[in-house]
Amino acid sequence: MIEVLIVVAIGALMAGVSIKGIGGNKDADDEIEVVAEKVVSQLRSLQNEMLTGKTITVSGVQKPICRASFKVDNSGGAGTGDTSYKIFYDDCSGAFTNISSATETRNFNAKGTVTASGPTFNFYAPRGEMNTGSMSISLGSQTRYICVSKNIYSSSTICP
Repeated sequence: MIEVLIVVAIGALMAGVSIKGIGGNKDADDEIEVVAEKVVSQLRSLQNEMLTGKTITVSGVQKPICRASFKVDNSGGAGTGDTSYKIFYDDCSGAFTNISSATETRNFNAKGTVTASGPTFNFYAPRGEMNTGSMSISLGSQTRYICVSKNIYSSSTICP
């Protein structure tokens, strides 16, 4: 009877090890998912800023913002060698004029090197309208897609 219990215990241990191996690189899966959700959150935040009428103070003057943009920056990511992204705002003085003091460069902040590609996403005041498209974010062998259409979401498959 004890031998049967030992065999069952060894079998359970081996099954546990093999199931862990089948799961793949769960850490990389989780990490790319976190990065993708951060990007989705940033895009939604920009859209909300355009819906609520964001203003920026420049030289003591409040300037209304007409366009907020998100752009992938492949130039080295704020000193890390990583791909980063830029957030920039344009005021409403006739043609869109970039408010350079409000431009921000942010890293994807992942445990590894993130590569990304895609168009510049623009959000317009006052209704938060946006251009549509998709971008891809990769970390190691894992890739997520950010889809921007009527909704903004991340997907493990290419956007429709």
